[in-house]
Amino acid sequence: MLPDESRPRKFAGLSAAFWQAAVRECNTTIDCVWGGHLPDWRAAFDMARAVRGVVDSDKVHPLTVAREVYRLSALVSEFFPCEEDFLQQFSAAWQRVRIIPGEDLLSAAVRQADQAPLLLRKELVETTPAGFKRFISFCAYLCVSLDSTLIKVPCREVAQALGVQRNTVSSYRQDAEKYGYLTQVRPHRYQPSGKGEATLFRFALELWPDTHKRLSKPAAA
Repeated sequence: MLPDESRPRKFAGLSAAFWQAAVRECNTTIDCVWGGHLPDWRAAFDMARAVRGVVDSDKVHPLTVAREVYRLSALVSEFFPCEEDFLQQFSAAWQRVRIIPGEDLLSAAVRQADQAPLLLRKELVETTPAGFKRFISFCAYLCVSLDSTLIKVPCREVAQALGVQRNTVSSYRQDAEKYGYLTQVRPHRYQPSGKGEATLFRFALELWPDTHKRLSKPAAA
């Protein structure tokens, strides 16, 4: 008996539910384009971003996702008559997605820090707690999301994102300054109305050249 090519195949242990969700997200995006709610040039990026929000999407290569979605979705193959166009555009867009659906800048940076933590100097690896290392990775990925080495690290909001206390984030910031990862550019600006500005820091992202290359524009001098 010939295999049923309309059914999703198993990749990396992913369930049929993942592939059904991936196809549904892509079909919804195309419906938005055809309905006039989204420009067609945004289609591949919005499809990739939507699929990145599906549980377990981090367990499979984007090209594998693109090939399987193209095989399963009649809408996708109709929108992209040439499969190569879809494979290239979807895979490239997947790499550019920085904030997946349901996230904000801070939670996205936390996710990336947990998925791909950056290494610290050997002496710090041995003398600093895991939370500090996570904080440094968080700051690095926040830079990437903002396309800048200039970042604000407000204690309350960052503490909520990392799941620690405000005083812990304050201590992380002090140690990061001491070890040369953060440099204060502009101090906190207090206003009685409560609409003050958090301290502005420069983060030394150049210490991780591969991560630094992900900025879309040159880092500040």
